[in-house]
Amino acid sequence: MVNHINSNVGCPIDIGEKVLDNMFHLITSMLWGGTLDKEDRQRVSLEFQQVIKEIVKLLGEPNVSDLFPALAIFDIQGMVRKMKKLHLWFDRSFDVVINQRLEMDRGGNLNSDIGKKDFLQVLLEFKDQEEHKTPFTITHIKALFLVIS
Repeated sequence: MVNHINSNVGCPIDIGEKVLDNMFHLITSMLWGGTLDKEDRQRVSLEFQQVIKEIVKLLGEPNVSDLFPALAIFDIQGMVRKMKKLHLWFDRSFDVVINQRLEMDRGGNLNSDIGKKDFLQVLLEFKDQEEHKTPFTITHIKALFLVIS
């Protein structure tokens, strides 16, 4: 980020966008490490920024259904439809990351050294343990990722 800012001296820079991008890279590095290659990571980062902007926009819009709860079933403004669309984006993105990690695991491309594990690898190993009273599934992993991001 510092190099980018330094190379664009005299030009306007959206610091908020750069900070969001860096935070995204930091959080995803902790969550799923090097699962995505550089191109996929950039694409997901840009899409993530757009999705976050849409979520913030939707959260700021007044909703008729909040004032008149009886109208909620009609979704007059399409708020529920829009939020479901954004939720599906998260779901698909997490599916891609988890499936790529599972493929890497099957191919033996993961370092099993305890110091090299990321959060996704730990969760997938936890999911495979069968000694739990309540099963831990991929859906639980995606829910955790959604809450963290």
